[in-house]
Amino acid sequence: MDDATKTMKTVSKALRNSPLSHVKIDGISVLDRSKKTRIEPAFFHMLLSSLNSLRWFGCSLAGKKDEQITAIGNAVLDIKGNEIDIRLSESTIDGARSMAQAISLDNKFDVRVSTFGTSSGILIHAEKVNNKSLGRKH
Repeated sequence: MDDATKTMKTVSKALRNSPLSHVKIDGISVLDRSKKTRIEPAFFHMLLSSLNSLRWFGCSLAGKKDEQITAIGNAVLDIKGNEIDIRLSESTIDGARSMAQAISLDNKFDVRVSTFGTSSGILIHAEKVNNKSLGRKH
């Protein structure tokens, strides 16, 4: 477990055939032991890109720097499915906008951000554009 990259690859491989479709991770710390660096975005990326059935992901952006929020948004680009709902807790609307901007930057995803009357409940819905266009052809 001292090599973060090797550990992430091992966990990723173990999760590939998992039927998990909903994952909520709030308030966790993921550290590269040898560097003592926080690597939560890398952990989130591993989950998002490994779980083939993932359709809903909940996380907190509390205490995350702008570049970490962008990295988590970029991780969504590697989801296996065609769409995902991301529920942000303990997050600001600015953090949600940063994440949504990272997801929609390459125009592969249609992104909607919704609030539930408070900034503590923010939902980002991301759907692959090619999936939407296929669904509209009848």
